[in-house]
Amino acid sequence: MNTINKPKVNVILIIIFVIISGIITYFLINNKISSLNKANDFTTDIPEETNKKKANDTYLGIKLGDTYNQNDLSYKTICYDDGNEREIENSYFDYCRGISYLRFEGLKNKTVLNKINEEIKNKVYDLKENYSSVGVNINSNFSNILSIVIYYQNENNSNYLYLNYDLNTGDKLKFLDLFTSDTPINSIIAESAYENLAWSSAFNDEDGYTSGSADMNDIDTKEYEDEILKIVNKFQTQKDNLNFSINTNSILIYNLTDTALKIEYRDYKEYIALFKRYAVNTSLYEQNDVGLKNIFIMTTPFTTINTQSNNRIPKESIYGFLTDNFYADVTLYDKYDNINSAEINKKVTQDVNSKLEEMVSSLKKASDTSSKGIVFQVVANYGYAISNDYDQEDISEEIRNEAYIEIEILYSKMTMPQENFKNNLLEELIIKSYQPKASVMQLMFFKDEVANSKVEATDITYYYDINGNYIGNTSNEYEPEY
Repeated sequence: MNTINKPKVNVILIIIFVIISGIITYFLINNKISSLNKANDFTTDIPEETNKKKANDTYLGIKLGDTYNQNDLSYKTICYDDGNEREIENSYFDYCRGISYLRFEGLKNKTVLNKINEEIKNKVYDLKENYSSVGVNINSNFSNILSIVIYYQNENNSNYLYLNYDLNTGDKLKFLDLFTSDTPINSIIAESAYENLAWSSAFNDEDGYTSGSADMNDIDTKEYEDEILKIVNKFQTQKDNLNFSINTNSILIYNLTDTALKIEYRDYKEYIALFKRYAVNTSLYEQNDVGLKNIFIMTTPFTTINTQSNNRIPKESIYGFLTDNFYADVTLYDKYDNINSAEINKKVTQDVNSKLEEMVSSLKKASDTSSKGIVFQVVANYGYAISNDYDQEDISEEIRNEAYIEIEILYSKMTMPQENFKNNLLEELIIKSYQPKASVMQLMFFKDEVANSKVEATDITYYYDINGNYIGNTSNEYEPEY
């Protein structure tokens, strides 16, 4: 006679109960999300006035392979200390101990230029009444928009004010102007809020310590719906008064949540209008040789206009140079900040740039007859004057005796199957730019993701004498960081 094992029956009953509970919970959560969407009408939330103003502009969206230009703006850093204003020519050598702001130059329309400069100066001077330290940095400077941040602090706290300008008019950008007219903006805010909450939970342990990885499957998100609804409602009441910044791969909103709410372009490409909306057929600028050109959308070059680069970005550059099987990512410098002699600096820079152009030209020629795709990146490029007692065992005695300046170039060359180059290059380039460690300072690929690829990474150092004459080089292979 068969007997029944009671413990086994109990286990089976518990499993059945868990499964039924899980199914009920699933439907309850989905019902709540459905109710949330219906209550907020996330997919039909475009303001009527926005539709009227920007009708038929869906062509403004972006896609892989689109390019953008940096603006041909330069600027001066103005320091206010001891009751006087003075211009800082090089922030590396001349530190401002008071407050500072940026005065932009290069727009043809001086009315627009003065409007922007006056507002920035006035904001800084207003803040200096209550804060001991006030300064200005640039977030983004491309496609005829300018995004800056004014940072201000005292002993008790620090804060940030973001200003975003249309360089055609000098008017500040409105948040909704960054999107096409058919954008389901509430849905985007809700989705971004969800990611913000989920990643905050995933990356923080009980002690608030940020970890380096997360398994989103283990994150309990059942309490997020109410919080997301609050954030969307808050957005609706504050959408005309948002504190937000713009960069080349995302928009960040600072006054909706405790941490910045990020809207990434890669997730909403068809709705992102800011790369094209403010572009015009004629140049707004007095020069056409300051900003980098033809940069691939959703990628960010290492060299950008900022307060640490002596007020200019390179006049000459190759960035985003793309053919059927060759991609070159190279910035040609117009100065090295640590060489404090304009004449020698110019001579050395021209020689280094000539050598870099030679590398690109040689690889381009090789790619014409190659069956492989080739990716060439200058990963780092910096130089400085060296001490008189310079001694390095791996260089010749002749170079040791004559060396006064050294310029170090880290570069990498990656070859891959032609099919992978054509099908995956741009997507991988953009995806890697979102990794925690990735930027143009590193390879955009992982070896394992591109079958049969080969990477050669080289560190080459050029040496120059006290008069800026080239005297030799050393080189060695290095292991790139992926």
